[in-house]
Amino acid sequence: MGPLINLARRIKYRLEGRYRPAIQHRCAVDFIGSDYGGYGVCPTSLPPEPNIYSFGIGQDISFDRGMIQKYNARVFAFDPTAKSHAWLRTQQLPAEFQWFDYGIGVQDGVLTFFPPKNPAFVSHSVIPNPYVQAEGIALPVKRLATIARELGHSRIDILKLDIEEAEYDVIPDVLNTPGVSINQILVEFHHRFTRDGVAKTERTINLLNQYGFQLFWVSLRSDVFSFIRTGAPHIQ
Repeated sequence: MGPLINLARRIKYRLEGRYRPAIQHRCAVDFIGSDYGGYGVCPTSLPPEPNIYSFGIGQDISFDRGMIQKYNARVFAFDPTAKSHAWLRTQQLPAEFQWFDYGIGVQDGVLTFFPPKNPAFVSHSVIPNPYVQAEGIALPVKRLATIARELGHSRIDILKLDIEEAEYDVIPDVLNTPGVSINQILVEFHHRFTRDGVAKTERTINLLNQYGFQLFWVSLRSDVFSFIRTGAPHIQ
């Protein structure tokens, strides 16, 4: 098999979302939630009643319910989409679960979200791609700094981000949030949606490393990544 064919296959492999970097930190990972909406967490670093910020609810809160049941977590969940709101209103939610009808952004205000083409889906994206409608809608967002200040939190034990490509803009802003300590960041990267997505994910992982976060778990689909703070930021 020639080198050009090998190169093409490697590129295709990466672009399809199977990018899988090396684990940087070892811990006893606990997988919480459904196969679709679950995440790996590092339980040894969690305090009693950890604070969890869960951005991107959709119609799956299995992770949030699991963290409440197993770790007595207090979950603060955020999603700006009407379909998610309608679904949440049909659920019997635990008292430890609070939800808010806005998302996370790099500024306070509104952001254009593109609804999915498939009416059976719920996820909206802030980036046009082949799976969303051409016409977007304006939905409310707030910066993490604003949210933490309004909720009176200086500590976030787990920050979960499933925000459909917005993670590439939001994570740098999150890392520069003053007065808020974050222990674990769980994020679904959407590099499979764009041709330069793997490069964006690699840059974001490098940035997380610079801020003292190391990768400790990757999902079987190679799109959900979990990071834990293991040291102080070393920004040059």
